Order: sequence, then structure tokens, then C-alpha cells
Amino acid sequence: LGSPAHLAPETIEGKPADPRSDLFSFGTIFYWLSTGEMPFHAPTPAALLRKILEGNPKDPRLVRPSIGDSQAKLVLRCLERDPAKRIQSARELRESLEAVLEESGIVEPLATLARFVKAPGEEGPKVRAQIVEACLRRGEADLGAGKTTAALADFGRVLALDPKNEEARSLVDRVRRRSRLVKLARRAAIFVAVAGVVALAGVPALRFAQRTREQWRAQHTPPAVAAEAPAPPRQTPPPPAPEPVQPEPPKTAVESPTPEPKETPAPRKERPARSARPTSRKPSPPKVIAAAPPPPVETKPEVKDVPATLTIGSRLPARLFIDNKDQGSAIVFRLQLAPGPHDFVVQHQCCEENRGVIQIGPNKELYPLDVGSPKPGHLRVTNAADPDTPVYLVEDETGNMMPLGTVRDVARFDIPMRKPTEERRFVIGDRERKKTLEAGRVVTIDAQDGR
Repeated sequence: LGSPAHLAPETIEGKPADPRSDLFSFGTIFYWLSTGEMPFHAPTPAALLRKILEGNPKDPRLVRPSIGDSQAKLVLRCLERDPAKRIQSARELRESLEAVLEESGIVEPLATLARFVKAPGEEGPKVRAQIVEACLRRGEADLGAGKTTAALADFGRVLALDPKNEEARSLVDRVRRRSRLVKLARRAAIFVAVAGVVALAGVPALRFAQRTREQWRAQHTPPAVAAEAPAPPRQTPPPPAPEPVQPEPPKTAVESPTPEPKETPAPRKERPARSARPTSRKPSPPKVIAAAPPPPVETKPEVKDVPATLTIGSRLPARLFIDNKDQGSAIVFRLQLAPGPHDFVVQHQCCEENRGVIQIGPNKELYPLDVGSPKPGHLRVTNAADPDTPVYLVEDETGNMMPLGTVRDVARFDIPMRKPTEERRFVIGDRERKKTLEAGRVVTIDAQDGR
């Protein structure tokens, strides 16, 4: 039967197996090599088989962000529940793997692998630098072609491999600034368009309202108000004819008789009488409104860093990042931080990443942190007389024995951990042994003496 962690779904269901079933088993190994953990794990074999049948492995990029998109998609394609959706042949798998390596800047994979096997400490940083350089150049090309999402994915992988890479960080900042400017430009264009539509629709509405108002005034204005329009000159009776007298020499214009009525029309005398009413009053002095004094300019006090002591509760020398800045590995970190929220990441090989936000205050100095959930532990049995000897895990609470497989394949099985280090009991054949497991690592136990 083999290890249940690598069985294809069709094999579990009793259906005929074909080469695509082997490609599924390869996918489980490929996932483990890419992320450091198995795609399916559960406390019992039955639960593990059920997980495989459900077919919902966690995205490798969520487990290890340094994995590229093409590699993650290839891993998940190998683990498709439906054989028709998987890689169909070993040839196709090889071509896909070569494409992934070439995309990562590794053009001679066999030679690179040989150098890595001989000197992993020397070749590893070189390979990492090649991947970083390839991702940077590809991200710049994607950015120039307008593929912002692909460019951000490339730069994100660079920062996952090299968190202090300033070139990638500046490119990401540039993309974000451009994205904000594009959003502002779109909002401004929408605002201008809406304002134009409102203006075009408002002109006829204003004209219609003005005509309606004039019609209403014409219909409801009383006659007295209507009489205010300029009236024709009032007809005044002519003065009586003068008595006949002897002709005299002409006098000056001052002594001329009363002027004719038409020279002094009545409306000109009446209008000033009406307009003189308001002018007879004393003009009221203009109201002076005192302007409100400008609000005082608040001067924010200069924020100074305060001492902050961050401790790892599990007493493990973990790596700490504060606001994406590497603070090194330690159990106690004595830092100077500005008051306010700060992003933190705690990393340790035994546990999952612990991400969160810590609030730094001026009146507090001690801040406890801890690593994430412990990764599963693994056991390797040596010095066994028979490699097919069964191995069991004894549960502390109930005393039940959970099968882990045989001596041959027990190391492949994930043992759930509650703490980074934990003493567990095992039964190998007919002998019970105790061993302290370490999360995320393979611990070896001797089948004869239990060491």
C-alpha cells in the first residue's frame, strides 16, 4: 500500500491507477521540497485519507512566500484530484520543470545541482542571487508592459528572498504611487464628467424655472402694483385766458407768464415724492461683522522613540522583524521604537510564522511575543531488525495507540505537536520507547535501546 500521505485519490477509492497516479505522488514530494511540509496532514491515517479525497491543499505561496507563481501552479496541478486536470505525462512534467528553472534564472540545472551538492553553503547564496536578479528584470519588463499585478508578484518574491533589497522596495513604492495617482485621476475625471452633465441638465431647468416664475408673477401681481409702471402724463386744465391789455414791450424770461403744462409733466413730480420717503430717514450705519479669529496652530510635540523590551515566550532564539526591518535572532530584544502600532513577524524553523501588530506605549516597556503554531514532528527509527515492524504513537490523554506506519516509512508521517519540544511515547514492535520530539525536525530513535 505504501505511505498514506502519498496515495492518489483514485487509489484510495479503489479505482484503476495509471501513470498520473504516480504524478500525484510526485506532487506530494514536490510540495514538501518547495515548502518544507506535506500538502495533507492529519492526526490519524483515516483522517489523512479523507483530507486527500477532499483535495484542497494549501497554496504553497501561503506557506513559503519565496515560491514563484509558476512553481506554485505546477505543484498544485500535480495535486489535482481529477486525473484529467493533472500533468499527463513525465515528459510534460520535465518540460514544465525546465521552464520554471529557466524563469528563475537557472539555465544549467544539472551543473547547478552538482555544485550545490558539493558545496551547499557556497552555492546556495549564488542561486538565491540568480533568482533575485531574474525576478527583478522580469518585474521591470512586466511593469514596462503595463502588467502591474505580475510585476508586483515578481517584486514580492524578491523581497521574500531578500527582505533588504532596496531596488525591489523602491520599485514597489513606485508602483503604489502610480496606482494612487491613477485612482485620483479617475476620480477627478468622473467628477468633471458628472459636473458637466449636471451643468448641461441644469441650464434648461433654470430657464424653465425662470419662465414659470415670471408667469406666476404676471398672474398673481395685484393691480396697485401693476400701476407702478410709468403712466401717461396727467391732463391738467389750461390756465384761464389773460385779459386783453395794451401791448407792452417784451419782458425778460423771468417775468414771462407761467410755463405751459407740458414742460412740467405730473409723473416727474410724483415719482420723487415716493422715492423721497426712504431718503428722509437717516441712513443706518453699515453692520460690521467681526471676523472670527483664526484657529490657533497646533504644534505637535516631537515624537521620540521609547525603550521597548520584546521577549519570546517559548524561550526560543527566534528571528524578529519590526516594520519589515530584521532585528536578528534572540530571545530578548531591547529596542527603541516610536509610540504607536508596529507590524511584527516572528520566525523560527520549528513553528509557523507569527504575524501581528504590537502597540507601543510611552508608559510600558515589556512586550511578550511568541512563535507561531508548532510544525509537525517526524520520527526516524534505526537499528530495527525488520523494516516492516509497525510503529505506534501512544496518546498521553487516552493511552490509545495510533499507527504511524512501519519502520520503513514512519519518517514520512506528520506527528502533531502542541509545543516546540515535547516528550512522546512510541511502541516499536513490542517495545515501548520515549523520545523528545522537536517541531519541524526529524528525530532519530534507536529501536534497540531507545536513544
